[in-house]
Amino acid sequence: MQEDEKKRFEKILMDIISKYPSISKDELLKMINEKINILGGMINRDVAALLVAQGLGLDITDLVSPYKRSYKSKILAPGLRGITLIGRVMYVSPIRKISSNNEERQFVSVILNDESEQKNIEITFWGNMVHNALKLRMGFIIEVHGGIVKESTPEPRINVNKGSIKIIREEKPIFKNIITEHAAGVIIDGYVIDIYETGDESYPIAALVKTNDSQYRILLTREQVSILNNNTYAVFKGCLVRSMDENAVDLMMSVDGIIDVNTEKVSNIKNIVSVDELYNFKKSSYVNVQGFINIVDDKIFILGSKFCVPIKSSILLNDGAFTIKGALFENLYKPNLIIDKFTRIMQESGEIKEDLNNIEWQIDQYYYVHGSVNTINYIDAINVCPSCGSQLSSWEKTCNKCGYTGQFNVIPEISFTIDNIKPIEIILRGQEIEKITGYSERAIIEAIELGISDYLKDTIKDSLKTLKLIIGGQLKEVKPLIIAKEVYKLKNNKYDKITEEKRDGREEEKKEADKEGYKETP
Repeated sequence: MQEDEKKRFEKILMDIISKYPSISKDELLKMINEKINILGGMINRDVAALLVAQGLGLDITDLVSPYKRSYKSKILAPGLRGITLIGRVMYVSPIRKISSNNEERQFVSVILNDESEQKNIEITFWGNMVHNALKLRMGFIIEVHGGIVKESTPEPRINVNKGSIKIIREEKPIFKNIITEHAAGVIIDGYVIDIYETGDESYPIAALVKTNDSQYRILLTREQVSILNNNTYAVFKGCLVRSMDENAVDLMMSVDGIIDVNTEKVSNIKNIVSVDELYNFKKSSYVNVQGFINIVDDKIFILGSKFCVPIKSSILLNDGAFTIKGALFENLYKPNLIIDKFTRIMQESGEIKEDLNNIEWQIDQYYYVHGSVNTINYIDAINVCPSCGSQLSSWEKTCNKCGYTGQFNVIPEISFTIDNIKPIEIILRGQEIEKITGYSERAIIEAIELGISDYLKDTIKDSLKTLKLIIGGQLKEVKPLIIAKEVYKLKNNKYDKITEEKRDGREEEKKEADKEGYKETP
């Protein structure tokens, strides 16, 4: 220990003993050494002595003032006053306001990075210090005097009511792309889905920004948002992470943050489109889309003029016309629209005008279409390989696809047409048939074996006159012909009414519903 440091430490000891004479010097030294050991040697003897004095209940303001120095972030203890901090500015907030006892106070928050410990410290400047704080810029190395430690966990927080700010060096900011809780100086780049008002006086504008694997809401001042537009690619430099929730990140932009808009890049955010247009997208895309939401059989669909798309969402949705901004449309195997935390959903009061763009049908692509049943083309029984599911002709004894030889499964097949701008032929097989006809597979096979399939076809056609369906399946011919894998009935038909009453617990209607749900061979 150097001579000056030794004299300073002795002076602190004497000051403590003079305020607490019942403790001897040896006892005080023992307590100081224990404090150093507990904290793993992260503090020096001066700081340990001050912490011991504070633990004894002494006001250490007078003890700190003559010896204030640049304290490291790991040794900031609540209650320390008059401290000095040196570090790099990582974030500067706009002027914010708080009301207490009918009095409005202004403050500015600055995030300081203590480079020696690689930890961020939040400093809140009040009163006359506010305007001085607003002169700071990211990257500046500064020295702050007069700090009061408010909290030490999870990150140190300092209040400065009366003090001073000294700019040591004006360096360029350092930006990081690592996003963690309370991280500062963060850089975000992505596509701006939407810009909207927040109602917050300090950060009145929010930009909804999406990348291929994450989504962000960045809070901005009006000056910052002036250069932004929807559907542009932008880089936001100098953000503070406010909260993180299941990959959804909420950030605040520093008042001197840098926003670069790349006008040369073509945005992969598709502007307001009809549901039909979604099928022109060949890969995952973020979209702003308009359509009619329908909840069917505990599934949610958004309907266009020809096509529809199932929605995956943890947000409660209702039937109606909506504009959805910032949803992820996935079209890898089965198309779906993913609504996440920051997707904006706005209900429309009037009708949505559908843009009937031509869709380029793709063989083997999975489509969802909707419409009313128009014509029953035929009812037949087909042979299916129990091993691979391939359809076989009646004379085939071996499956050409997997080589299976043995008894094949016999299942019913119905071909019908739905009205959907132009007719679309649907082929429905197996158990899905019962969902729309009420006839079991066994009943249909028996009708075919008895030679009354034409009569059955007419009976089914009469029962399906008013039925509206959503069909999901793969396109086999561009005329178009869809092999159905999923069938859902839209609301407002007899069977749905009976089913709803059945759920209400009415016994008579339950019996009627059971009869409607299974019919014998006519």
